[in-house]
Amino acid sequence: MITRLEARDFCCLLHTTQDLGRFHVLIGPNASGKSTFLDAIAFLGHLVSDGPEEAVARRTQNFHDLVWERSESSFSLAIELAIPAELTEVHGRRFETVRYEVVLGLHPQSGEISLFSETVSLAPGGARVVHKTPADNDVFTSEIPADDWTSTFALGPSQSALANLPHDTTKFPIATWLKDVLRGGIHSLSLSSPRLRRASPPGRSRRHLLSDGSNSRGWWPSSSNTTLNGSTDGSRICAQHCPISKASVASNGRTTGTAI
Repeated sequence: MITRLEARDFCCLLHTTQDLGRFHVLIGPNASGKSTFLDAIAFLGHLVSDGPEEAVARRTQNFHDLVWERSESSFSLAIELAIPAELTEVHGRRFETVRYEVVLGLHPQSGEISLFSETVSLAPGGARVVHKTPADNDVFTSEIPADDWTSTFALGPSQSALANLPHDTTKFPIATWLKDVLRGGIHSLSLSSPRLRRASPPGRSRRHLLSDGSNSRGWWPSSSNTTLNGSTDGSRICAQHCPISKASVASNGRTTGTAI
């Protein structure tokens, strides 16, 4: 579960720090930052799965569109997640949360989209497992307290260090879990009221809720007994049955969300 999100100079979020629980509803007028708040989470997922350049290209062709008032040259994002119970004990040492933090900007010489900083750390204690240095070196340190294993690679500023984490769940059980969550465990929802009212088309997956909610009749256990009288009903049903960490409701009743 996501427990904290931080954003600095990201789009319309100048300096945002928000502790999070299992479910949140963001309510406000259009263009007030609700979707941007959710997109900060999705951006980190795209960064790890596709790389920084593609994560930016999904949103804009101009990097400055993603920074505060288009006046800054970089932005930072950080996310903290509660570590699953089966992974909290690492050889006698207990960790509760994992933090992933990045600083992204334009390289001062080449002008290319670059990762200036990238860190994965564990708390309590602040043990740093993954660290991209200003010299473009990527340092990986084993999570095992008694293990002095450390390895350094030169991936460069265009590649994510977490995405290239060594495939060793013995040395990196928590970081591997974090990478898998960011790469495949985040799903953006934009529920469509007209499609929520229709019967779920045959053959649609019932294992995961589709982004537009078109398979909701088969996915939500009790939705077949619920009458949708208006666009906000979709939000109410989502809050009752959809295990998403955050959802936003605009003043026009449209529901968007990010699931993890």
